[in-house]
Amino acid sequence: MALTIPASVDSTYVAYKVAHPALISLVDDVRDWLNRDEDTVSNNLIGSFMQKAADDSYKSLRIPPLETTTPVTINATDAAMNRLAIPGNFTELIRLSKSLGSNKYDIYNDKVELSSFDDEYAHKPNYRYFTRKGTDLKLNPPVVEGEVYEIHYYRRLFALDALTTDTATEIYNWLRDDNEKAFLFGSLRYASVYLNDMAAADTYEKMFNAEIESLNMEEKRRLARGANIRTIYTSALI
Repeated sequence: MALTIPASVDSTYVAYKVAHPALISLVDDVRDWLNRDEDTVSNNLIGSFMQKAADDSYKSLRIPPLETTTPVTINATDAAMNRLAIPGNFTELIRLSKSLGSNKYDIYNDKVELSSFDDEYAHKPNYRYFTRKGTDLKLNPPVVEGEVYEIHYYRRLFALDALTTDTATEIYNWLRDDNEKAFLFGSLRYASVYLNDMAAADTYEKMFNAEIESLNMEEKRRLARGANIRTIYTSALI
């Protein structure tokens, strides 16, 4: 999705800055690091660099602020096609479950590839399993109209320039508001490529990747603390 930021001489800039203070602050930060004026690197260009940096972050960043749970109620069409629609902001599945009510769930721990799912003679690991076909999940046993499933997954956040519908203020975005280092380094990488400064682009790419890796490792350490970690298998290892 394109991120369009008006030039500072544009008549709409003042109102845009009032509505998007955090975003404009990061635009200024990127320009300060580049040491280039707006005639050389426009606000709109910086917006495109920032969007690309966000896209790169979503590919590899795996932290709690990117987690969400979406309930899906099966309608008649979905039941007839045995499909569970994947949310539009989905990046990676964490858990798929069917709600049984009273905080009880059937958990789908096993995933098979599409050909095996449709092959009745292929070995299936468990009674409950699923596969992905395009933008849908297919389940066994097949979904039934009225059932409620929960998809817990990593997501893309709201657009960097998204505003609330009631007060027209910035919607919180973890990448922009709470972890600007990775966002800044990723934006500077693309800006440096645009300026044909490949040495700087390489440096910022390494800084971006190091920050993403550090955030992911920090989350892994958090998960390993506070209790003993046990791995449970649903079938024999051999």
